[in-house]
Amino acid sequence: MFVRSICRNLILAVIFIGAAGSGTSGQAIKVDEKVLFPKSTSEFSVTFPKAPTIQDVVAKGLVGQSAELILDDCFMRAEVANLTKEQAAEAASMTNQQLSAIALSFAEANGLSNPSVNVGADKNGKFAKLRGFKEIGGAMATYEVKFIYGKRQLITLQRGGLSKGFPQSGIWDFFDSVARKE
Repeated sequence: MFVRSICRNLILAVIFIGAAGSGTSGQAIKVDEKVLFPKSTSEFSVTFPKAPTIQDVVAKGLVGQSAELILDDCFMRAEVANLTKEQAAEAASMTNQQLSAIALSFAEANGLSNPSVNVGADKNGKFAKLRGFKEIGGAMATYEVKFIYGKRQLITLQRGGLSKGFPQSGIWDFFDSVARKE
């Protein structure tokens, strides 16, 4: 029961962490017109092509930060949340099936159709990558979300844009820019 409870809290936190802002914070570092998020003490970092809007967030027992950049034809969002020791242990023991379930729950909660999920592990940690579609104003949009579980943090990356032009310029580099520090 404890394992399911932690997993359910992680799912809910991932779904709602971006919606619970508590103000703007200056926790990004500018590097040659690109912006590194979050602050240097975090386990993860990701690079935005321009300065994102940054907020401190608290949701479902997780504390972290959210950074969002909306451009003319696409958006990018990164959310970094600190994990408790119990949550980190649960994340470390998650199976591919559990990772996939988290991604599919996100797709359902956000109205994404035809979701596809890829799960695995790489140098940054265990991950689930989701792709789904949504009609916005009569046009189809493509959304991709990647959840990466580190030793003490969870980073969620989101990108999206109109399907007919996806991936938009610079949007591909966003997911590839994530790095985990030891």
